[in-house]
Amino acid sequence: MSIKNKALLVTFSRFVVVGGISTAVNYGVFLVLLNWLHINYQISYAVGYISGLALGLLINNYWTFKATSITPATIGLYAVVYTVSFIIGYLFLLLTVHYLGQDPRIMNIAGIMITTITNFIGLKKIVYKKTMHV
Repeated sequence: MSIKNKALLVTFSRFVVVGGISTAVNYGVFLVLLNWLHINYQISYAVGYISGLALGLLINNYWTFKATSITPATIGLYAVVYTVSFIIGYLFLLLTVHYLGQDPRIMNIAGIMITTITNFIGLKKIVYKKTMHV
């Protein structure tokens, strides 16, 4: 395996680890707000999602992609990448469940796999293109 491919694999592996941590924070915040503080599930979802996204931004920025600072442009582009991936995942879920009659639990997992790739590519090629040398 070439050095370039090894570096890409390390970066992607870090991205997956950060995604797992961010997802755990997202879901943990959601459960605390919903079950313990009895906050509406939609608000709990939004706050959990934003919490996980913010943590992911911090860790991905400094650890995964080795950037030296977070700028307003970084935040904006990061949000755009994740919004586009959210729409892709939502449309995939809608298509496969509503129109093709598939199980949403399985299709959500497939959607997560798809959006993990779109998020990584978007971050690598758009948000962190100047910090990446692989």
